[in-house]
Amino acid sequence: MMRRWTLVGVALIVAACTPTANSSSTTVTGSTSTTVSVTTAPTTTTATTLLTTTTTVQEGLPNLDGIEFPTDPQTVDDLPAFLTSPIDSPAPNPDLSVEGPDDAEQWIAEWVTWMAWVRANPEQSQEDIDVGWLPDTPMAEDTLTGLAQSEADGVRVIGWPFYPISVSGTFDEFFENGQLLNLIVVADGRVPTYTIDSSGAVVEVREHFDTQSTVRMILRPNEEGEWRVEAIETSG
Repeated sequence: MMRRWTLVGVALIVAACTPTANSSSTTVTGSTSTTVSVTTAPTTTTATTLLTTTTTVQEGLPNLDGIEFPTDPQTVDDLPAFLTSPIDSPAPNPDLSVEGPDDAEQWIAEWVTWMAWVRANPEQSQEDIDVGWLPDTPMAEDTLTGLAQSEADGVRVIGWPFYPISVSGTFDEFFENGQLLNLIVVADGRVPTYTIDSSGAVVEVREHFDTQSTVRMILRPNEEGEWRVEAIETSG
């Protein structure tokens, strides 16, 4: 069955690049091991090398086990602390450099943590949108529009753009040349999004799901060589 990719709000947009046959990929899971497959360009034969590294469960991200997400909260005090901690906190300074497959997990963890802060602080974060988004792209502009609307409405969006479980990437010649990096993220659907007003009352709860989704992220480097998001799409 063909996978359908669709737009999702200000956090996700459509764009993708199909990996080439000679690309390499890395899969980072919530287990204790990561397998990185590296395939060299073919000559007379094709050589494949397997590399194994040890990882933690999404380093820097909260463990969702045992966390209760209320379906009918009244105030911000009813929400899990890890969701509300970005409110009025200092702006994060994420490290969004990628040297190779081993950096994919850290990049995702730091980017989604930064986006949680952006959504929770719409007034302050409008000045920092280029930290994580490629400037002057439709996605960056849509994000700014959404933040400006939140500020005008006097609300904050509490939650993550998605909660990553695993990530794979196409570390091919386009990445080596500093042109393009595709990341495919498996996301947990259990984390809902809450909207609160200036008094801290919860005015909206956005639906969450028990199933997982797949998110495709298109990254390009900025002038400093850090990888920014140009576009995102999701399948469902």
